[in-house]
Amino acid sequence: YRFGSWREALSQAGFEPPSPQGVTTEELLADLRRLRDELGKKPTTTAVTEHGKHSTSTYYERFGSWADALDRAFDDADADE
Repeated sequence: YRFGSWREALSQAGFEPPSPQGVTTEELLADLRRLRDELGKKPTTTAVTEHGKHSTSTYYERFGSWADALDRAFDDADADE
């Protein structure tokens, strides 16, 4: 948090940050739904850290909060069912 982003922290430490992922919103939501299906419940940040394809910071940056990411993923999924 001190540097504003992981990429900036890496740069300040003298490392070359990886190129941006360019992950789509739908890919993020799909991974949350995949984890829900595997775990049998909505995923926690710990579950995403351990088993997800994307970091929790990506979700926070995209949706503003963890609760908003979950609401978006599962409101959309419920509407499709």
